[in-house]
Formats: sequence, C-alpha cells, structure tokens
Amino acid sequence: MITIADETRALVAAETLRFLPEAKLRQLAFASERFHFADGEAIVVQGETREDGFLLLTGEADVSIELPDGIRELATVGPGFVAGDHALIMGGPYKVTARARGKVEVLRIRREDLLVLIEGDRDAMTAMLNALAERKAAAEELFSLSFDQV
Repeated sequence: MITIADETRALVAAETLRFLPEAKLRQLAFASERFHFADGEAIVVQGETREDGFLLLTGEADVSIELPDGIRELATVGPGFVAGDHALIMGGPYKVTARARGKVEVLRIRREDLLVLIEGDRDAMTAMLNALAERKAAAEELFSLSFDQV
C-alpha cells in the first residue's frame, strides 16, 4: 500500500516538481488524489484541455503523439513521470497521449493546488518553467518534432 510518505518521495523525484521543498511536496501529496488505470486505458489524451497532471506511482505508460503523418510512439515511462506536466504548469491542452501499460496507479495533481503552493515564490515558478522548457527542448531534439505545431 502506498502511503503519503511514498507519494512525497515520488513527488521529490519527479523531474518537473523536484525544485519544490519537501514540505510543500508533502502538502501537495495530501491535496492530491490516487487513481488506478487498467491496461490500455488513457491517462491523458492529446488535445484534451484539463488543468491537472498525473504522477505515475506504480506501473508503466506508453507515451505517443499524433502528428499529421500519423501517431508516433515516444517512450515507455515509469514511476516518477508526470503525464500532462505542461497542462499542470501552463494550463491548456495535453501535448501527448499516455496509456497505461498493465495496471497503473497515479497521483492526480490539480493545477490549482500546485499554484497555491508556489504563489509568491518567484524562484520556484522560474525553476518549474525552466524544467518544463528543458524537457520540451530535449523531447523535440530527440524526436525531431515541434510541440508548438501539435
């Protein structure tokens, strides 16, 4: 069984959230909800507009992107990956689709809860935006695509 301490450790390890102090991440864990997804079930769907992200706690997910010439599989990800991190941080539509590969447990993080934690913390906001920009640039370079066209 996953505990609040486990959720906090997972948040600390998450690339886009690791800049926040552990005490704030613990608060975020308390505010977040756990969900389960079955094999093949969509965790996030490209183009769907929501303001939350999903931190994988257990299991794996296949990440893909729909381009004009078809669907491209990007990666299989595991615990610590935040599906929908762009929507979580910036708002707007999901940039990719993530589907459960087998049974998956996630922590749903609401954008509203994250913004309350970083309100007035310019350093945290800057670090979060930088982390998101670095991930975007690395993905675009690795997969020779532009998420701005998606």
